[in-house]
Amino acid sequence: MSTSLRIPLILFILSFFAYFVFWLGLNITSKNDLLIQSEDAIPATYLPLSLLDGRGFVLTEYYNYFKKQWPNPENKLGKPYYLFNSQNGEYISAFPVIVPILAVPFYLPVSILGIHYSSDLIPITARCASAFFVALSVVFVYLSLVKITRNRKVSILSVVAYAFGSICWGTTSQSLWQHGINQFLLSAGFYLLLFNKSYSSILFSLAVFSRPTNIIFAVWAFVYVLIKDRKKAFVFLLWSLPPLLFQFWYDVTYLGGVLNHPYSVQQFTNWQGRFPEGFLGLLISPSKGLLILSPVFIFALTGIYYVWRKNRIPRTSALDYVTPPTQGRGNLSEEISHKSCYKTGLEYKALSIALLVFFLVMGKWIHWYGGWSFGYRMVSEALPFLTIFLGIYLSFNFKKTNVLRRFYFLLIVSILVQVISLLFDFRYWHATYDAGPFSTSWLWSLKDSMLVYFARLALIKFGFYP
Repeated sequence: MSTSLRIPLILFILSFFAYFVFWLGLNITSKNDLLIQSEDAIPATYLPLSLLDGRGFVLTEYYNYFKKQWPNPENKLGKPYYLFNSQNGEYISAFPVIVPILAVPFYLPVSILGIHYSSDLIPITARCASAFFVALSVVFVYLSLVKITRNRKVSILSVVAYAFGSICWGTTSQSLWQHGINQFLLSAGFYLLLFNKSYSSILFSLAVFSRPTNIIFAVWAFVYVLIKDRKKAFVFLLWSLPPLLFQFWYDVTYLGGVLNHPYSVQQFTNWQGRFPEGFLGLLISPSKGLLILSPVFIFALTGIYYVWRKNRIPRTSALDYVTPPTQGRGNLSEEISHKSCYKTGLEYKALSIALLVFFLVMGKWIHWYGGWSFGYRMVSEALPFLTIFLGIYLSFNFKKTNVLRRFYFLLIVSILVQVISLLFDFRYWHATYDAGPFSTSWLWSLKDSMLVYFARLALIKFGFYP
């Protein structure tokens, strides 16, 4: 098997093993008994079963089971917040349904075998599906990095940070959140964009209708097409239509109109996050910040600086290189192979702006900290793109020993944080300190931060804490 195939396959296997098999081992040994990380993921966990059983997108059959297992009522009638009433009075998901549709193939065995919906095998299957898609995103991020940097070692180091040093491991691969499959859709779409494939837009469109804030990255993708080959812009837009048409059908069929989409109730009421608290919190909150829980991504910010300050990025094709005249010193291919030749990356400057807008928008969301969950999940869709900038930074500094030492140190810290998140239950920390979205001092406490809390639990477990 060639290296170009072997490395992606190894990355996928290692990622899937860490995301699913490692958790399964913890679950079997009673070290982690959390089957579903959040009620947000419940509809997506059971909808594939409903689709395979011929009930469509209706969850009414599971309603009593849901109320018993995960009550969390939103009103006096006791209806769980994660369910809507359809126009026909049935119970349906309060969230978009792209994720459960993509997860359907994983449920074929449990459906064929007639496994009851109350079986633990259902959420375990959901975890398997989520782990699979996030592991696939690891592969596409790696392939994109190889094309951009022309350096396999840089690409491997960068994608290891993404796969094991971010909440890809601790959160997005651990339940059928929207985030994990969105990471796959966005990373695969990005990879296809690098080859100027117009049909990449269908992946960005699916990501948008899975989570509307992904429209920021979809707009960037369209800008990318305009920069690279504007003749393909119209075809790019055409390929984005199928998910839109499906969403229109779903909204009309189940919600009574094209404007009655799953987030219609929240779209004008939940943007109550305080600026700049939410924006900064997503980056440096002691319990939820990206740069605190995954400090290795500090280098991604430096990579963004490089794109703007140095006005250049590594490229993969000789046609993209800026080379001085050979002046009789050899042919063009020889000149390219002996010089570090780069070209301005306007599309990557636009991507950095999209990332900034994404963080600003999510910082305005009332639950910018992600509610009861581990880490910075509300901006997890940014991780594939941040990893690209991380790779750009490393490609400039790969031979600098001091840079690599700092990188390895922060990478190890980031990985350890993710392992800790799987060994300790974040729900206990939330139950102890969570004061809600309006009194947010608990999100800025150092002594009561989630990691410090986990450290105290570890010391107590081993008898070192009074």
